[in-house]
Amino acid sequence: MIKAKLKESIERFIPLTDEEWNPIDAAFESKSAEKNSFFLEQGEVADKICFVELGSLYSFMMGEKENLVVQHLFFEGYWFGDLESFFSGNPSSRSILVMETLQYRCITIDRFKHLCNISSKFERYFYHLILNGYIRSQQRIDELVLDSAEKRYQKFERHYEKYLQRIPLNVLASYVGVKPQSLSRIRNKIAKKH
Repeated sequence: MIKAKLKESIERFIPLTDEEWNPIDAAFESKSAEKNSFFLEQGEVADKICFVELGSLYSFMMGEKENLVVQHLFFEGYWFGDLESFFSGNPSSRSILVMETLQYRCITIDRFKHLCNISSKFERYFYHLILNGYIRSQQRIDELVLDSAEKRYQKFERHYEKYLQRIPLNVLASYVGVKPQSLSRIRNKIAKKH
């Protein structure tokens, strides 16, 4: 059952009784979106944050020369949205595009605040998510600044191997921080070593 994925995600950090799970479950709405549709466009306010049940998305900005700058990739079990816009109410500086047909659970800011007030376990769970997200963002910045493109790709391949075939080449190249042609060369070089 798809709703169970969100519960499983929470229970990786904090166990829940059925009584504790029910108000959390009720606060979320189940939705779907088609491939290549926008979940959020730059300039819009993010009015919800969501949990991927099935499918994938990516967040991006457009660079000065209209080049794609992919910031995050989201797959099953990942949370997505623009937290800065969600919590501040300010327009988003990024867009989020659906890569594969998507099924997700979402929560609005009002429901989120209410849920945190009535469920200390959900609030604690979200604290863990924010903390882990911050640490991963710091690691990503370090990788982009310090690692070669080949090393960044190898790390991605090692940690996210099961997703590689699901990501368009231009999106993966941008995430790694190279042009698609360079990513093809990196892949070929790595393949020759093996």
